[in-house]
Amino acid sequence: MSRPALEIAAYGTEIDALKLDLSTLVGHDIIVYSQQFPGKQLTTRILACAGREIHLSNAGGDGLIDNLVSRQTLVAKFRYKGQHIAVRGKLKRSQGGRCFLELEERVVPLAQRRFVRMPLSRPVDLAPYPSRTFGPVDIARLRWLKTETINISSGGALIRLTSFVQPDILLLLHFDLPRKVLPDLILGRVRHCFQLDMSTYHVGVEFMVREASRRHLNERRLEHLPNAVFSYTASDREKRDYEIQAWMQSDKPRFSGKG
Repeated sequence: MSRPALEIAAYGTEIDALKLDLSTLVGHDIIVYSQQFPGKQLTTRILACAGREIHLSNAGGDGLIDNLVSRQTLVAKFRYKGQHIAVRGKLKRSQGGRCFLELEERVVPLAQRRFVRMPLSRPVDLAPYPSRTFGPVDIARLRWLKTETINISSGGALIRLTSFVQPDILLLLHFDLPRKVLPDLILGRVRHCFQLDMSTYHVGVEFMVREASRRHLNERRLEHLPNAVFSYTASDREKRDYEIQAWMQSDKPRFSGKG
């Protein structure tokens, strides 16, 4: 028996947005976050749905919905089949000024995850990995940034940054956590980046296990990555999901040093 679309998405698989029955949303509220009004939660009502498009009422969001500029990326939150989910889409405006949210063709609901995110503020060092490499990369020469986590799981983390990061950028990550919680070096892929205010961005990062790296990266990039990032496997991720939850329920999160 096949799983429902959202259950498949919870396992990290992109799904066709057309498989979502958006007609069930008509008449219900929707919350959107925009690049134009960072940090503002705009609540409005869904008037109609067709294909991947959601027709939004211009009357919501204290009048700000009516002022949204076309073609910007929005993050939308709504209740779908009893679950609260968040997805990305593009804002479109008709000649008459009507407001539409067009979901991406392939959707991974941002709020549906296989691995439960635990709220945790801990230091993390990260470095964007070059999109083009002509030889092995010296890790020490990368541009490393120091910041902190907002939440974390064995499958990914939400990280605070002071600048925008393009989705799908690869990151090398080192978390200030006990070694048994996560490996010393992890390869991550940016899934979304949302601006909260003029100087704060929340960046959702998916950890790439060995199997995913080999599926999604070409041979040149694979051979230039540090061998250490390939130590994290899908089975490790399953096991460490429980270890992270157990660690969070103990007194160890208050430990400030290395594990």
